[in-house]
Amino acid sequence: MLLCCSATVLIATIYALISQSRNSLGDIPISVPAGSHEIAWLAPSNSSVTWQRFVEAVLFFSHSNCGQDISIDTRGAFPSNPRTIPAIKFTWKSKSLIWSWYRTDDEYEIVGKLITRIPQPIAIIGGASTESAIKLATAITKDGSPNVIDRPVMILTTATANHLRGNERNFHGRENLMTLHKGLSFRFGFSNYQMATLILDFLKQQNTWSGPLPAPWIMRWVDDPYATDLEEAIDLAWRTLPEKDKIQKGFSQIISVKSSVGGLQRPNSDELLAASNFASRAIVNSNTEGNWLALCGQLFPSRRLLKTLAQFTDSRLKGYTIISGDTLGFNTVYRDWEELWPVKDLPFSVVFFCHQNPVSSEYGFNPNPPAEKKNLASGTDDLLLNRDLIQALTEAWRNIGEADHSATLASVIRNIKYSHDGPRFAPLEADFSFLFDNDGNRNSGSGEHIVTLSPSRLPRDMKKEGTVEVWSANGLTASSRFSRIRQLIQPVFSK
Repeated sequence: MLLCCSATVLIATIYALISQSRNSLGDIPISVPAGSHEIAWLAPSNSSVTWQRFVEAVLFFSHSNCGQDISIDTRGAFPSNPRTIPAIKFTWKSKSLIWSWYRTDDEYEIVGKLITRIPQPIAIIGGASTESAIKLATAITKDGSPNVIDRPVMILTTATANHLRGNERNFHGRENLMTLHKGLSFRFGFSNYQMATLILDFLKQQNTWSGPLPAPWIMRWVDDPYATDLEEAIDLAWRTLPEKDKIQKGFSQIISVKSSVGGLQRPNSDELLAASNFASRAIVNSNTEGNWLALCGQLFPSRRLLKTLAQFTDSRLKGYTIISGDTLGFNTVYRDWEELWPVKDLPFSVVFFCHQNPVSSEYGFNPNPPAEKKNLASGTDDLLLNRDLIQALTEAWRNIGEADHSATLASVIRNIKYSHDGPRFAPLEADFSFLFDNDGNRNSGSGEHIVTLSPSRLPRDMKKEGTVEVWSANGLTASSRFSRIRQLIQPVFSK
């Protein structure tokens, strides 16, 4: 039976408090019964709410067409003993699959424990960020053994970087993230280049500019591997636009911020300098219709810099469109806007990316709950991404034998296709496209969404309400690729 959202949040909150008391020696892998398989879900010990959302996605999956013939036991998902590994058990025919949450430290030592246990997990899920994906891949392939092909499949969630540079974890030159555990890596979110290309397509098709797209201003934090890769992806996406769609004179203008370390509100000295440099240069070279700034950073650095830019009074800055990757998040600008996103103070239009539909009524989105039930306005993009992950891996697990391991699982995952109700194992089904490309990246056209935030046009002394729009990017043709699926007005909660 599905748990109501408020009940699962309460359980997760209680469990989060219990988890803080866990032993400093770290988790010990569970014993996997003979004939069973395990998938390890890795996240820090403060990820109880994220695990709760994963469990919610499991419950949604249990009521889907693909999950109805599977017995799902979630009684071990929130154990009372902090030393007990949270686990969910799937049973299908005579087979069983255990999904276990192992809590990670900075060096991912749990991975070594899992790899040396017999049997190993058939897959390890992690990589919510580029940095965590690097750590996970490094841990899986740590000893350089020629038998790395026997290691578990690596499943990345929302790590988006395409390439890593020489100053990141001692890599030489530029290395593709998906080759760190080559042949056994799959990414369920979309890459930075896919996000950048889609956003530029959106800007052009929505007639944001009346003519060709000018070269972007790009703000990036150099100590963040996600930011440096997104900067490169946006620049490449602009340069590879059709000639008729871009202004040929000029190049991307990059402003680097040395450090992303800072608080919730106050910008650090590097961010202040970068904002000042941008404003002084942009005011001289700008007009209100042809300018856009790509903000390549995590949530809090981006928020601090936007608040700083909003303090500049020159009207030519007010016409800017700000684009971002996936770090801003739907919850930030809608559910939590009063705490995390100062929408009433920002004069910029903002365009950013979601890996899935953040406003699915089927998955529990409520556009205007009362204030005491604010959690009901949570975006559904994480539930849908987890649904895809659970469904794809379950479909693959059904099609391997009890003695099969990672290489066989990976070969089956490559035959997973994407349908309107999620991934399915259908290698001979011509009506659907493969979910992954040859490198393990998720193929475009399988869930992307765009979110736009437009400022209020009312005078500052009047009640101001921003507009949030959500666009699906799953159209069949280029001319109909984007369709608006919901328009929302802030403030969103009844007082």
